[in-house]
Amino acid sequence: MKRIFPISAILVIIVNLSGYGQLKSYPNPSVVYIEKMGYTFSLVRDALGNEQGTVIFPDGSKADAWAFLQGKAGQQYSYCTKKGYSTESIIIDHGSWKEETSVCTKVDKNGQKINIPMLELMEQNKEPLIEKTVRSKNISPAEDKFNTNLKSATDFPTTFDWRSYDGHSYIGPILNQGSCGSCYSFSANASAEGVYNFATGNYDGNCADLSESFIIWCLAKIPDYGLHFYGCSGADYTYYELKALVDSGVTYEANFPYQQNDPGTCTHWNNPRIRFNDWFRVGCSDIEGIKNAIMTYGVVDAAVYVTNAFQGYTQGVFSDNNTSCTSSPCYDTPTNHGVALVGWGVDPVEGEYWILRNSWGSNWGEDGYMKIKTTSARVACEVAYLTYVPVDEGPPIATTIAATGITTNGATLNGTVSARNLPTTVTFQYGLTTSYQTAIDATPYNVTGDTNIAVSASLTGIEPNTTYHFRVKAVNSLGTTYGNDLTFHYFYPDLSPNITVEPSIMHGVQHFDIIAQVTELVNTPTNGLITVLVPKDIRWVLDGEYEQNATSINGKPVDNSVWTFSSDETYYKFTTLSVIPASSFSKFGIKTIWSAGFTTGAYTLTSQIISGSGGETRIDNNVDAEELVYFIY
Repeated sequence: MKRIFPISAILVIIVNLSGYGQLKSYPNPSVVYIEKMGYTFSLVRDALGNEQGTVIFPDGSKADAWAFLQGKAGQQYSYCTKKGYSTESIIIDHGSWKEETSVCTKVDKNGQKINIPMLELMEQNKEPLIEKTVRSKNISPAEDKFNTNLKSATDFPTTFDWRSYDGHSYIGPILNQGSCGSCYSFSANASAEGVYNFATGNYDGNCADLSESFIIWCLAKIPDYGLHFYGCSGADYTYYELKALVDSGVTYEANFPYQQNDPGTCTHWNNPRIRFNDWFRVGCSDIEGIKNAIMTYGVVDAAVYVTNAFQGYTQGVFSDNNTSCTSSPCYDTPTNHGVALVGWGVDPVEGEYWILRNSWGSNWGEDGYMKIKTTSARVACEVAYLTYVPVDEGPPIATTIAATGITTNGATLNGTVSARNLPTTVTFQYGLTTSYQTAIDATPYNVTGDTNIAVSASLTGIEPNTTYHFRVKAVNSLGTTYGNDLTFHYFYPDLSPNITVEPSIMHGVQHFDIIAQVTELVNTPTNGLITVLVPKDIRWVLDGEYEQNATSINGKPVDNSVWTFSSDETYYKFTTLSVIPASSFSKFGIKTIWSAGFTTGAYTLTSQIISGSGGETRIDNNVDAEELVYFIY
């Protein structure tokens, strides 16, 4: 999957997150160096999917990113050369481990050779490769969160490695975070992937690949989380990134590939997500506790204090003097980089070490990994881990939800589906009966994981005044599940008023009749009594009383006996005494007389059915109009 690395200027990280001291925000030094020097960084993958960094120089030539930083390639383009020095790469043998670094050299006026480590020269020139991070005081304190249910153990194997457990790897290829201070998301996801893969039995090519971008650009925008971690600005020591994986979950890399630029509003909340059951700390420098967590649950999250020597590591068992957790609480001891621990081993000379997984590409260290003594670089001060208990695999769970957006010819069908950890396809069935004559693919069509995923389908071309049945259908390798049956409909107004005036043109006469007909349009009787309003007007009045028992008005048939009459200041009101049969109609009529003073013109009469009258809530204020032209002499 494509991972996006924008070219940026020198990285300077000054943030205002919670905590004390430094942040877990250390970027990949080799990428920062390339961008600082103004060259192009390119990401490539080997045959196993491990990510490697490459620098492209102005002449188009290329070199490995770490080889360039360590002075082994592209010397003519190096910082040393730009400052008037020559560039050499040296190997520093620390006994149990080796470091490679770039040295700037020149001969002074006395013929003496001057050697200055390039990173030191950059600092002397106030052009450090990576600025130190600062942060403000904790907004909320770190949580003392320890797993009381984790059984203590003392009988551990001499070596243990999730990369080769029972002949399989439960962790994916090495990744490259680029120049973004997002190491905390890579260490969190490495732990999440390792725990999830072990719990679900996924290994080798089936290992889960989770989205770091979802952590840094989606979860971080939730206010409670964003106080503790955000984007490329790093994370504090509260491990809210792990809390977020428990509370909100994380989606897959395929849904939201890694990118260093903030994309703005997160559009991935509807993607399938994996939620973890809980997260816990391991006590500071509790070596047996860390082993127990690794062997019981999977890969663990950790933090280290990176120095120039640490980033120059190439092989062996790394050690330094930063071995104490001196802060209070101890897990607030300053560190600056998030990593993961995938196992442990024993060196004949140095003793026990952790197998540390980094996010600086596979050309750093030992194929992207480091052997590190169990307390060096403060690696044992802030270890934490996730727990995951999968649901048993089985047929999917499907629930139909009420349709929305119902219009004259369309609707949106809705539902939720839990795939129960198996690839699942989703469709909707619909039709005039529960035989469901038609099927349509849902969006999304493919779902995974064990959480309820919202699914929907847009339906067009439906008939008005028709009731449709629908349900969601989900299929995986262990079975087919149908959601509950629901219905939807869109009714046109089912009653129509029609008003006529006779005569519609008056020549010299002052009497006219108003006849109103109400027609039931659909093939069902009205639900109750119907009320029709005829607005009053000063130009005419009733000619006598309403003729309640009339069957005709001046020879025109009416059903006045089934209509009652009343009035208020605004309307004449006519209400049925009985329902109108299906596909039938009923008429009422009145005699009127034109008022003196209005001699020539045109007048429009209207009839209106009261919305909801007779219990028919689908009536939509149906109105009809008729024009009367008058010439009164």
